[in-house]
Parts: sequence; C-alpha cells; structure tokens
Amino acid sequence: MERIAFLFTTIMLLGWSINAQNVFRQKITGNLSSLTVKISNLTSEIDIEGHSSDEIVIEAEGYRGIPEKAKGLKPLSAYGEDNTAIGLFFSQKGNVVEISGVSRASNDADYLIKIPKDMKLIVNSESYNADDIEVSNMKNEIEIKANSSSIELEDVTGPLVLNALNGEITVKISSFSQAGPSSINATNGDVEITMPSSSKAEFKLSCLNGEIYTNLDMSLDQKNEQSLRRIGGGMRANGKTNGGGAEFTIYALNGNIYLRGE
Repeated sequence: MERIAFLFTTIMLLGWSINAQNVFRQKITGNLSSLTVKISNLTSEIDIEGHSSDEIVIEAEGYRGIPEKAKGLKPLSAYGEDNTAIGLFFSQKGNVVEISGVSRASNDADYLIKIPKDMKLIVNSESYNADDIEVSNMKNEIEIKANSSSIELEDVTGPLVLNALNGEITVKISSFSQAGPSSINATNGDVEITMPSSSKAEFKLSCLNGEIYTNLDMSLDQKNEQSLRRIGGGMRANGKTNGGGAEFTIYALNGNIYLRGE
C-alpha cells in the first residue's frame, strides 16, 4: 500500500509539473483599449477571460506536445510556427496581437486565454469540427464568427458582432455600449440575450422560422401579459427602449430570439 501511495503521489506531482509547463505568458505593449486580439485556427474549446493586467496568459489543458522524433523542432503551418511551446503561434505587430493554432496537438487541447479586458477581441472559428467558444469579463468590442460552435458571452459590454452558423448564441450584457452598433446573427440556433432593463437601444429584430420574445419595455404594438411577451413569429419587429440609443440588430433564421431585461 505504501508503494502504491508513493507511486500515486509521484504521478500527481509529475502531472502538476507537466501542467505548470503548459502556460504561456506575454506582456503587451501599447494603449490596451486601442489593441485588438485576433484568435484563429483553433478547433478545441476556447475559454477567453478578461483580466486587469497588461499580460496575455494562455493555459493549455490536455496538450500532448510534440512526438519524440520532433524534439528540438517546432511545428510549422501556414499560420506560423509554434513559438509558445503549447501548439500556438503568438505575435504582436503594432496594435494587433495574433494567436493561432499551428499544431495538430492543439486540436486536442482546451485553451484558457486571459487577455486585458480593455482590448478588442476577434475570434474566427472556421472549422466545422470546432468546439464551443466562451468569453467573459470583456469591456470592448467583440467580433466572433463560428461555423459549428455555440457562442456564450457573459459580463460583456460590446459593441458586438456575432455570427453562428450551426450553434446557439447566449449573451449576458452588463452594460450596453453606445460606442457603435451591435449585430447578432444565428442561422441554425436560438439567440438568447440578457441585458439591463435600463439599456438605451434601437432594436431591429427579425426571425424567419421562429418566434421573438421579450420582457423589455419596448415601443411595439403587439403585447400580452406573459412574463416574456410574444412580439411575433416569422416577421420583423423594430422598437426602442428608454428613448432609443445604439442600434442592435438581432436575426435568427431557424430558431427563436429571447430578449430579456433585468
């Protein structure tokens, strides 16, 4: 039993050592609110968190590394070489920071990417085998394009430009930005938005094969007493909240739109 316990402890310690190595850190230079992070060519689960720092920290869970025969070499792809030791290419050129998957091993790893919360964010997930995308605690513009991933945002302000082909879009807005228009488009999936009831917005809502529901006090004609009011199905509906503000376009082709105020 003592030998088994010793082996188990050794394995656990070794595991912690390996995990500790699967972290990449890089200090960012420049005015953070003017910088943009572009993330692309990742099919694994991506979890992006904003934090109060001038560093980008990337943690790779389940990254298996390179084969023994490749020791001393780096994976190379059209996106660049692995200069992070966790299957990613990283660079900053002027106001643009790029993070791209460059190794097949990156397809099997899950990435937690912590970035300064004041930076702008662009995520391009073109693969039809890609996992879901989660973003939290970001205070600037966010643009995400996904072919097969669901998109989940929490504690964001926008402006937002979100497009999902085969996935749902769920967004919790902490404060609706007036800096520019926002647009959300889902082809095969529901759109669920939660935002402060005090938000000033001019909504353009459209749903072809679904329904649109809201509990916001909006200048629309069709109303009933349900907790989520049915605005209409297979139709367009425009309205303003709190006198109007930044334009917010929401479109669902084959799904419902749920617009909640709190």
